[in-house]
Amino acid sequence: MAAVSTSSRHRLDTIWAYFLDLYARPGVKEACLDWQDRMGADVILLLWLLWLGVEDGLAVDDASLRRLDERMKGWRMSVVLPIREARRAIGTLAKAGERDASGLYQRLKRVELAAERMALRRLLLQDGVTGQQLPKHLAATANLERYLGALADGPTIEDRTAIAGLVSAAVAR
Repeated sequence: MAAVSTSSRHRLDTIWAYFLDLYARPGVKEACLDWQDRMGADVILLLWLLWLGVEDGLAVDDASLRRLDERMKGWRMSVVLPIREARRAIGTLAKAGERDASGLYQRLKRVELAAERMALRRLLLQDGVTGQQLPKHLAATANLERYLGALADGPTIEDRTAIAGLVSAAVAR
């Protein structure tokens, strides 16, 4: 069983830049938002699990995944989700031509990103993430399948295809 001290091994700025770069790659944003909306996936946790696989070759075990998700749950429910809901509501008004809604939408988008960056910081403070060392692409795939499987009855064929795309994009960077 391998362990990673996430607080000492990774820097917030480096990982955040990696997340933003990866998210901008073809298909990544779409897959993440689909899982977020359809399964309730936490995109920051999902990208963190991908990072642990691709960078450390760590296939996170079930107990660590539960601890990570629990660490994120309160922040996600009390901070990120309300901001996201407000941003989406204002976005609807902006699309309908509501005066000043577009500017507010953009400000809320920046606030939501700042809240997600703070969520990543919370993950970096989580020590003792354990699991199995695997080749990096296998660890990343296992992490995403384990996480999505915990949210639903398991990844669908389409989800597995999207997972393969995310892992390929992450490995290719």
